[in-house]
Amino acid sequence: MTADCISREKRNGTLGLLFLTPLTARGIVAGKGAAQTLRTFTLWVAVLPILMVPLLMGGVSWMEGLSAIMIEFCATALCLAAGLVASSLAKVAAIAFILAPVLGGFLLAVFGYGLLDCC
Repeated sequence: MTADCISREKRNGTLGLLFLTPLTARGIVAGKGAAQTLRTFTLWVAVLPILMVPLLMGGVSWMEGLSAIMIEFCATALCLAAGLVASSLAKVAAIAFILAPVLGGFLLAVFGYGLLDCC
């Protein structure tokens, strides 16, 4: 979702216009990240009723469900960050779309290794 948000501004030539405003580079990246985060969590809210079915039927305990949600939240945050990094590094959309999953996979592998190491 975030793999093309900054590189699209570069391709269209509107990134320079953003820097003419009082925004800083951090503000631009934070704004793009916040917009994509809001979009992602809107999808989470749409799926929430389906995720509640195993909890309400008793197949999954509340602690297991909360643990799974927290791990999913961390994975989502890492993947959004990887997309923003890929978007800031690439000017061509195809490169951004290739670089984002590579960076995301690397970050998730490091995160998974950290989860295994602490348990």
